[in-house]
Amino acid sequence: MPKQKSGIIDLRNFYVAKFNQDGTYEKPVHFPWLKEANTTVNQEEALNHADGVVVETVNQVSSVELAIGMAALSIKEQAMLTGANIDEKGVMIDNSDDIAPEVAVGFESPKADGSARFVWLYRGRFSIPEESRQTKNDSIEFQDATINGRFIPREDDLNIRATVDSNDETVDSEVIDDWFKAPYMYTAETGGEGDTP
Repeated sequence: MPKQKSGIIDLRNFYVAKFNQDGTYEKPVHFPWLKEANTTVNQEEALNHADGVVVETVNQVSSVELAIGMAALSIKEQAMLTGANIDEKGVMIDNSDDIAPEVAVGFESPKADGSARFVWLYRGRFSIPEESRQTKNDSIEFQDATINGRFIPREDDLNIRATVDSNDETVDSEVIDDWFKAPYMYTAETGGEGDTP
């Protein structure tokens, strides 16, 4: 049985892995300085009417929106998320024809009891980061970067997200130890594994 529940108190370890057309992933890359991660699950609802009343309802997850707040994003990190090019002199060029690559993202949310919740979102794209700038005044204010993404189900298995709690005694310790080595993938044959190209 799982141990007693515990509340989330922190956020860390933001990883990004490029998604390949064959359903595999490249090695996850750590993006430091994560400050915030907000998810919104979008669902489609169907109502079945009969005899003048609703007799059945079906809800299906269509996508998950993810808003990431970073203390700062490097040029290379922005380019990896948005598909922008960095020229031979190190300058990032945003082009109207840029197409953001499909990626998976993972992160960790530590809990009050010392355990943590781990998440992977499997397949999505990010938009160009939102940035707010202002001149320095008497009180210094850091100016963060926000980047928004939308994640959809994988085509082959329709999986959209994986979540696990490290204080769940039914969870294999290797799952937690290997969480950021590759996006966790469930298969009927293996029961679950990290997926690498």
